[in-house]
Amino acid sequence: MKLIKTIILFVSTFSSLVCIAQNVGDSYSKAYPTEKIKLKSSYVSDREYVIHVTNAIDSIIPGKKYPVLYYTDAWVSADYFNLMGNFLINSKEIDPVILVGISFDANIDEWVKFRRQDFIPNLTNSDSINGAKNFLNFIKNELMPYVEQNYPADSTDRGFFGYSLGGLFATWVLKEDPMLFKRIGIGSPWLADKDYLLLKNPTLLNNINIIQDLKVFVEYGTLESEEMKYGAETLYRLLNDNNNIQLTKFILEGSHLSATPETWSKALTYLYSKK
Repeated sequence: MKLIKTIILFVSTFSSLVCIAQNVGDSYSKAYPTEKIKLKSSYVSDREYVIHVTNAIDSIIPGKKYPVLYYTDAWVSADYFNLMGNFLINSKEIDPVILVGISFDANIDEWVKFRRQDFIPNLTNSDSINGAKNFLNFIKNELMPYVEQNYPADSTDRGFFGYSLGGLFATWVLKEDPMLFKRIGIGSPWLADKDYLLLKNPTLLNNINIIQDLKVFVEYGTLESEEMKYGAETLYRLLNDNNNIQLTKFILEGSHLSATPETWSKALTYLYSKK
């Protein structure tokens, strides 16, 4: 019940922020609207995803391919990513990037249920929630091919951003397919489950040691729970042992909820900053 109340507060708070942002940046939203596409998955049972695509590249060079950032929880964050992505790209603050938000049509209860199913991996044989593998298959085998067929997307420069349980999923992807993404933002990851079992997984530890050419950040807020802070710090230390990983850590003022908008900005400005 506490988790559901937190999620409801998260949605209502940031829905208000998005409305304010839309009013302030209305010209950008109209000039570069988010394109919404529905994709039914053959991997995730009875799920039709709503994909929000922001393609704010003003002058596409024929034949040129552009990096893509896939991000979770677009139901809440798509308007923010669309507004800030447009603004930062066209202000030359970041390199051109195609933004692809993953969401679905749902009410609050369904949103809580679906994101838990999609983001929480199976860590033991007794786990009852284990939909992360299906969700990853949807991203790899259905979403990415669609984006790379229909947009000037660079298949060698894929990025991913996930927050909270989405940060757990992003960490787990390093175990399952460490070469899938070139840039990863891990915001306030929930890694405490089963005494931080994922962070002790031998496959994850080995993959972290051998990863090449990865740009990643780990973030948490100053008012996060001690469990959240410990998990994020432990993940950062593990990643920091590999000199081939371009890594930074953001400790932001605020709670699990109030630090979120700045984390979204970090996903854009750090991962795609002008070289």
